[in-house]
Amino acid sequence: MVVAIIISKSDPRKVTMKKDGTDRWVTTLTLRDSPSDMINFTIWSGKEEASSLKKNFHIGNVMEVIRPRITQRDLTGRESNFNPAVTSSLQLVFQEGKTVFSPFLGDTSHYTNLLRIPSKGSSTFLSISDIVTNSGSLKGHFVDILAAVRSVAEEKKFPSRDGDGEERGVREVRLFDQTQDSLLLKLWDSETIRMAAEWIPRENILFLADVRIDYDDWRGAFVVTATGKTVITVNPDTREAMALARHAQMADFSSMSRLDQFVATIDPSMVSRVVNVMAVQAMSEKTTQAKDSMLSVRLYGYITKLDIDCPEAVSLRCGACAGPFKVGQEYGGEMVCVNMECREFNNIRQDRINPSQQFYVRGDISDETGTLASIKISQAMLDRHLGPPAEFAKLSDQTKTAFKWQLVLKPMRLTLAMMLPNGDHRNTTIMLVEATPTTLEEVAVKMPSPSV
Repeated sequence: MVVAIIISKSDPRKVTMKKDGTDRWVTTLTLRDSPSDMINFTIWSGKEEASSLKKNFHIGNVMEVIRPRITQRDLTGRESNFNPAVTSSLQLVFQEGKTVFSPFLGDTSHYTNLLRIPSKGSSTFLSISDIVTNSGSLKGHFVDILAAVRSVAEEKKFPSRDGDGEERGVREVRLFDQTQDSLLLKLWDSETIRMAAEWIPRENILFLADVRIDYDDWRGAFVVTATGKTVITVNPDTREAMALARHAQMADFSSMSRLDQFVATIDPSMVSRVVNVMAVQAMSEKTTQAKDSMLSVRLYGYITKLDIDCPEAVSLRCGACAGPFKVGQEYGGEMVCVNMECREFNNIRQDRINPSQQFYVRGDISDETGTLASIKISQAMLDRHLGPPAEFAKLSDQTKTAFKWQLVLKPMRLTLAMMLPNGDHRNTTIMLVEATPTTLEEVAVKMPSPSV
């Protein structure tokens, strides 16, 4: 008899037997009864038995297996491509009429502690940056990853390819670590899809043993896929996981925060790439690699809309991401950041970054090739031209309008920062970094022709 906890479980896989043409279903459970001992348990059955097994036994359950057949594990053949890597050189096989398995009804505390021990050496994992940088050469390979959960998408359902009238599902989980803020994990097995529904962004750390690196044609980016080989350890009890958990609480994914950080490095006088609006629009439609998604450009044209004289131009905003700050009813009326990508999301701790009065202004930029509508205006630029936000808010409407006409419809040398679409996000984010008055002659000479 074997008593052990289930650390991995595959969906039943239909196999047509060569001998008589009948359909059988095979399910693999990976069992563990100590930190160093793991073994695979293979169960061949009919469709109804496979369905019952899928419904009644889950990862984290402790089970007892009586009178299984013990065979030598195939270390190099086809089975090793479908089943998790384990420490035992043997495997357990269900024998119809002899083997009995059932939930274990004794004390399970010893076994549940094993769920937090990774199934493979926790020091051999790759960082997400390693995978993103070398994904071309790693495509199709299996790798180990330690990552935090950034977001969990809803399960998507679609008809099974078996034509049996049943549905299959897929769930996408976005991951991050200290080296990169996004890598997509795809889950296809019902067991891992069910588990992921309980994962909490920033709270759960995952050790992923043997996920496959694939290319997602629709996103134009590499992703990782959990397969029958994959074992997922939630909140592993390791030093590396603890360090990542601390980082996860403070990580900031806001596109505006990232763009602000990039803008802080830009010297407008050193930006040499000159484009027109048409070229910016063309760049915005193309997906790039994450490492090439940030760039700065110069454009000669006009600010054709600038709403600095509306009441919303200055407001109380998050000190980390400049996102909206609203009353959180579940926090006793405390004001909280409502941007889920921000590290200060719903944070009411004493050590949070305090909110402040900030500009939140969008504008339109135009040249003879078109208009970029409703782009974000840099906080630093507005500070330089208009002064501190709190002071600007006190000015009369007439004075605010006078400031606006100093910038609007005048020939300008405009510096833009752009975050182009990549595997992490599908939209382009554009920010006006600086606007310097120039002459019509310079605009005519420097602006690229519409064909560029």
